[in-house]
Amino acid sequence: MRRTIFTEEHHLFRDAFKHFLEKEVVPHYEQWEKDGIVSREMWLKAGQQGFLGLAVPEAYGGSGVDDFRYSAIMAEESARAGVVSAGMVIGLHNDIILPYFITYANEEQKQRWLPGMCSGELITAIAMTEPDTGSDLAAIRTTAERRGDYYILNRRKIELSPDLQKLAQEDFCYLTTSGRNSGRPHTIEIWFALHEQTLYLLSGGRDKSDWVKNALHIPAVQMKINSTIFSGTARLVTNTEEDTLARKIVFEKYVLRSSDDLVDWSRTSLPIAVDIMM
Repeated sequence: MRRTIFTEEHHLFRDAFKHFLEKEVVPHYEQWEKDGIVSREMWLKAGQQGFLGLAVPEAYGGSGVDDFRYSAIMAEESARAGVVSAGMVIGLHNDIILPYFITYANEEQKQRWLPGMCSGELITAIAMTEPDTGSDLAAIRTTAERRGDYYILNRRKIELSPDLQKLAQEDFCYLTTSGRNSGRPHTIEIWFALHEQTLYLLSGGRDKSDWVKNALHIPAVQMKINSTIFSGTARLVTNTEEDTLARKIVFEKYVLRSSDDLVDWSRTSLPIAVDIMM
């Protein structure tokens, strides 16, 4: 029996999506299941044929059609073709993640991210779990406290604290920032010093250094010390007392490890602090 909830446009869309699955997904699905990943080519093809970002306004590359029946059609046809996993990732992308960007992103963020999400060039994912919660979002206890133009995330501690004092003796850390224009990760090897739960860095190029520009634009950063990875929030050191501390502990750590004269470097460099999330 033909259902009455769908219009002729929906039936045409169903035929188009069914053809897309037959041509672009079914022949490769078994291999994707073995690999544990859907190919990037599928995302690009889905974007080219208009199956991504249907609810996204046309100004950002979407179809501007906020009609969940299209999502239902894609789910039905994916199940009918026996390619549920591929259908699920498209549904996750379109129906769970994109609405957050449409609703909460500011204009600059929409222009930066939505076109790529609609074209398939950007693939989204979501993490929404914590101890005793699973995927029950209403029970999540993590909070985000606004601090000026960035947020401090507070979460329940479940992992054992690494020995920070031991890690503090390492020669380098690897700092990963997000490109202020591209959003892509940028990692550098850099000297550091730890004080309590704050990591201090000195930039010889001051605020002209690319990593400093990235960190001050998008303060959420990641540090890897030896094999331990931390998340943290970067900030410019402006307090005089903390400025003195940062220069002092970095200088004292490396003055005997380096053959260079670090006096002028430690005096003229720009101190950056990263507050480690534990």
